[in-house]
Amino acid sequence: MATAQPVPIETQLLDRLVKTGRYSATVARALLEMEFSARDQRRMRELSNKASEGELSSTESEEIDAYLRVGNLLSLLKSRARLSLTKPSRAGKKRPQPKPPAKSSKPNDHSVKSTASKARK
Repeated sequence: MATAQPVPIETQLLDRLVKTGRYSATVARALLEMEFSARDQRRMRELSNKASEGELSSTESEEIDAYLRVGNLLSLLKSRARLSLTKPSRAGKKRPQPKPPAKSSKPNDHSVKSTASKARK
C-alpha cells in the first residue's frame, strides 16, 4: 500500500495563488484540454516502471519528481477550471431570490391560536 506523499511547497503556494480568482469560460476550457504529450506520457511510464523496480538514478528521481509537481499543478488548475465552469460567477449577477412558500388553505398553528384568542375576547 502506497503512503501519501507530502504536498510540495510549490504546489501549496500555487494552490493559494490559483484560489484567488475565477477563470473565464474560454480559459477554463483551454486548461481542461491541457495534457502531457504522448512523449512525456511514455517517459513517465518508463520512469514509473524503473521506480517500481528500484532502478532510478538520482537524475531520473529528480525528473520523476518534476513530472509529479507539474502533474499536481495541472490537476489543480483543471480542478479550478471545472469549478469556474460549474459555479455561476457572482460578479455582476444578482442572486436569484427564493420563492415565497406556497400558501395552504390549512391554517397553521399561529393562525389557529390567533383565532382562538380572538374568540375568547
